[in-house]
Amino acid sequence: MSHQLTQGAVHLLYNEQKNDIPNLTLQVLSLKPVGVPAARAANAGPERWRMMISDGTHFITAMLSTQLNHMILENGIQKFSIIRLTNYTINMVGDRRVVVLLGVELLESVCTAKIGNPIACDSLESRAGPVKTEPGTVDTKPTVTAFQPPSTTSNIKPTISNSARAGGPSVIPIAGLSPYSNKWKIKARVAQKSDIRFFNTSRGEGKLFSVTLSDESGQIKATGFSDTVDQLYERLVVGEVFYISRAKVQLAKKQYNTLPHDYEIVFETMTEVDECADAGDVPVIQLSKYMSLGALAEVEKDHICDIVTILKDVGDLGEYTARQTGRTGYKRELTLLDQSGFSVRMTLWGKQAEDFNVPVESIIAFQGVKVGDFQGRTLSMGSSAIMAVNPEISEAFDLRGWYDTEGSTATIQTYNGLSGGTNNAPITEESLKTIGEVRTEGLGQSEKADYFNMRATVMFIKHEGFSYPACQSLNCNKKMVQYGDDEWKCEKCDKTYPAPDHRYLIQVSVSDHTGILWLSGFNDIGQFLLNMPANDLVQLQQEDDAGFRKVLANAGCQTYDFVCRAKQEVYQDTPRTKYQVVRASQVNWVTAGLQLAESLMKNYGHAQ
Repeated sequence: MSHQLTQGAVHLLYNEQKNDIPNLTLQVLSLKPVGVPAARAANAGPERWRMMISDGTHFITAMLSTQLNHMILENGIQKFSIIRLTNYTINMVGDRRVVVLLGVELLESVCTAKIGNPIACDSLESRAGPVKTEPGTVDTKPTVTAFQPPSTTSNIKPTISNSARAGGPSVIPIAGLSPYSNKWKIKARVAQKSDIRFFNTSRGEGKLFSVTLSDESGQIKATGFSDTVDQLYERLVVGEVFYISRAKVQLAKKQYNTLPHDYEIVFETMTEVDECADAGDVPVIQLSKYMSLGALAEVEKDHICDIVTILKDVGDLGEYTARQTGRTGYKRELTLLDQSGFSVRMTLWGKQAEDFNVPVESIIAFQGVKVGDFQGRTLSMGSSAIMAVNPEISEAFDLRGWYDTEGSTATIQTYNGLSGGTNNAPITEESLKTIGEVRTEGLGQSEKADYFNMRATVMFIKHEGFSYPACQSLNCNKKMVQYGDDEWKCEKCDKTYPAPDHRYLIQVSVSDHTGILWLSGFNDIGQFLLNMPANDLVQLQQEDDAGFRKVLANAGCQTYDFVCRAKQEVYQDTPRTKYQVVRASQVNWVTAGLQLAESLMKNYGHAQ
């Protein structure tokens, strides 16, 4: 064996309960999955692994954090493996101490035998000193090194509150929280807080609220019901840091909880919440799913992401009506941009929309926003999303430098309907696919949508159903129903107008030298190809059919660069692939010719 165990490590952990000793080398004596079988069968959460870890003299119970399950499931850690603890915490389960492993390094996967003859550390009294190793039945003798105190440069710096120093529980990281934790305390920032929501059950009316708590190790959802709403709602201020203890930890209900933590907190009447003055080591926001706005077209609808943006414009406060409940609420649209050169519309809802008061050109970081594909790419800030204005993070500093030097005057591409125009990014020859390649490669026939670039010529635009009567309300665009000559009603907004706002929903046949493909396009695509608003074309169709047909005919025989989305849908029990135009732009023939010449030289320039 090439690695040595750390002498006295388990005995010290048991008696002194330290969680600031890095790089302890120990052996795994046993491991097995634990948890409620019914919960596992219902996929309520990942199973947890319990271990016995030894320093060659004593052993102690340990629980592996679920984030590290792969170290067992991928045939890494096994019985008698040698591991090094890089991060952990110590919890009380009843009257027993359990080490929760948060960071583990596998030093030696395969070890053939137990080292020494270790005994359970909880059989010793806390004042007892290290016990000498008794001769065991295994020939392998323990090879250990004396414990060395941690250096002052250790990366593990536990934070202890005043109450903890006075005898209360030590502060543990959020990542270490589990139902096995008994006496615990966390130091966390309130990253997000929901509105108070009311509900009815067979036992009567109730109310609840939730918060997202954050520290440097991760985030966890906490929910308060009934009396705890009155007790804690006003006290838990977004952005402030608190010591929190004496609450219940349970399996996360993933249908209501999008955070990656396997557990969540439920506030109780005995829950303690104390303000923390020393908040410098608790991050304001965590960007584990960070991406640029320019990459939004590459992800699926409903994808959750984190972004750092410049606030370019703030829309007016508007109203909406919930489709299922019929209740009305407020919403507001923001226009955001970043150094990728793209801008996108973000929708705020409810109290977020009402209270929003951030100056234009501020930097805003968002965590946990949802991607939408209505008329292209949009973003929505749900109740669990987090917003930080002018955060002191590297991404914000970089963005501010870009915007102040060049971004404020740069040409910006939009996701507004994902339409084309001269402001769109150039498409290279190498990225183009032919219609034949699109079909033979089966794009759009998997579970996820596929995106591709194509250069093709418009052959025909369908005359029928090229538009629909849309609601005139701000950012609604839902189809309206006609009740009379001058009465159109939107079922969503429950508003009536004398006339609708017609919007394009076109079907276009395009071709290249390999085949023909039908594409669909929304309003901005229709305006780009037909060079006139849908309202004008509808009026022309009603008044001058020949003129109407001429407009559609003139749109043909034009070649464009298209960015398209392919996705399989099921219609009347029959799967079919739908191709939608994401963006369309004029072909820059000079650039295209130079790219083609460069491609030919690269592939054939040295041919003999």
